[in-house]
Amino acid sequence: MLIFTYTATNPQVREIIEKLEQLSLAHQVIQEDGIGLRLQEGNKVLVGFESIKTHLEELEGELKRWYYCGC
Repeated sequence: MLIFTYTATNPQVREIIEKLEQLSLAHQVIQEDGIGLRLQEGNKVLVGFESIKTHLEELEGELKRWYYCGC
């Protein structure tokens, strides 16, 4: 499960939440003071918009490859 934690709603937060919903992956969204932007996936923790966005784009690519795999 992906756990996305943020401090205040802004365009970057909305973009990340929209991407999580679009990917249809199990996720939880938590607003917490003083945390900034953080995405946790198991033991992996990503901090900051760019690193989270890059990770979600990589996940999206993996999902597309898996979906179209004729294995």
